[in-house]
Amino acid sequence: MNDPPNLYRDPDYQIAQGWPFEAAQQAADGNIQALLYLAFTAFNDGNGSVALKHYRKAARDFNNLEATLNVIKIYEFGQGVGADLDIIVNYGYYMLGARTSARDGRTQIELPENKRNVNDGLKWLERAAQIGRGDVASNLGNMYMTGGHPKVPRNYEKGMELLEKAAELGDGHCAYQLSISYKIGIIPVDEGKHRFWLKKAADMAHEEAVQEMARVWTPKEESKADQENSKRRRY
Repeated sequence: MNDPPNLYRDPDYQIAQGWPFEAAQQAADGNIQALLYLAFTAFNDGNGSVALKHYRKAARDFNNLEATLNVIKIYEFGQGVGADLDIIVNYGYYMLGARTSARDGRTQIELPENKRNVNDGLKWLERAAQIGRGDVASNLGNMYMTGGHPKVPRNYEKGMELLEKAAELGDGHCAYQLSISYKIGIIPVDEGKHRFWLKKAADMAHEEAVQEMARVWTPKEESKADQENSKRRRY
């Protein structure tokens, strides 16, 4: 378990340590270091559920980086209950080098390069995408399609899979991206899939898709899109 940064030198932590019976009240009053103290001591006492409760609050309410990392560690150790989906997402982005927000009133921080783990971050983000986080599916899909992260190589197959997941979850822009990809040959051209996703994007009120359909859509195009839809349903 990682100790929160500079924890033992923090005055709030020393107060919490010196007055353990008051730490719970301090935590309830929004003292982030009291929360971290309660979580840390509970974990050391072997009480993963209590530690997780406090770390989750620190991660959710204060977007605390160290608490987020520790929630995932407890989750992986099988102690307590599962991690919140938002915490999983934050953890994934932190592992890719994202900075924290400043909701706890402190300076934004990020993981040092030697503590990042891109593969672990991608694993958790892809898990969140499959669970139903369309925004994550969209971000990852575009990352794979463009090579937008220096340590994430382009992977069109995985990118299309994640864009499709985002589109299925209601992202009209991703549906339109799929349509364009099948049309211009980033991947093998497939007119049926191009029409299918163009119509999906237009149905979700994507402006460019609506305009394109108004220019080129005919009953014949509608028929081809319906054929692709029927094919997908069979599988």
